[in-house]
Amino acid sequence: MVNTPGMVTIYESMLVERLLAAQAFLEMEGIPTQARNLGLLLDTHFGASVWATPLLEVAEADAERARSLLAEHDPSMAADEGPARTCLYCGEESPAGFDLCWSCDAPLAEAVGREPSSGSLETE
Repeated sequence: MVNTPGMVTIYESMLVERLLAAQAFLEMEGIPTQARNLGLLLDTHFGASVWATPLLEVAEADAERARSLLAEHDPSMAADEGPARTCLYCGEESPAGFDLCWSCDAPLAEAVGREPSSGSLETE
């Protein structure tokens, strides 16, 4: 991941609503922010095979304060969302925060412990 020059990433989330809420909160606290990769997430719904995790950047000088404010405001924003998961239906990797596989829409929780299928999601 390459940051915008002079900026650092302070928050990443596949849940765009959470990222935008964090952005609004920091802006209200007087910290300018930049959200990136929002459009790339939307493209996945149209069959694009390239995506990037939406992220929130702030100026290097504001990073420590921004992280502290987010952690105080919502401790879950300071926590890691966990590792990416591999869909056992189609074999594609989905980022942390996804409930459904980005490729085949299989529920990732239901895929745990199942053998990969031939590539199509079948209902039982």
